[in-house]
Amino acid sequence: MLLTAKAVGGPITAAHITLAAVVEMIHTATLVHDDVLDEAHMRRHLATVNARWDNEASVLLGDFLFTHAFYLASTLDNVLGCRLIGRATNIVCECELRQKRIARQFSNWRRRVPGDCRGKKPPS
Repeated sequence: MLLTAKAVGGPITAAHITLAAVVEMIHTATLVHDDVLDEAHMRRHLATVNARWDNEASVLLGDFLFTHAFYLASTLDNVLGCRLIGRATNIVCECELRQKRIARQFSNWRRRVPGDCRGKKPPS
């Protein structure tokens, strides 16, 4: 974000730095929550938060990052950044819910369909 601000020729302000921190905090929070949902133990060759501690600590850390990011965004004079970040976060959560629903539907479908989806018949 800071590189983009610099590339378009504008001066980098304190608001740009705050928004860059907000975006990074939200990105990290989504990764922490995603590792819980996926039951991941490694990310970029390092143990995930939930692998090092537990799911509860991971969810609380992710929630803290989200709430602190929104607090920081709310300190800016212009609310546009806060609105855009809020909307983007809503979209991320909505997509996670859809992904969960689709995975459950696929799992239910697999139980109803004989064979393994490659044309093979189940053993008699």
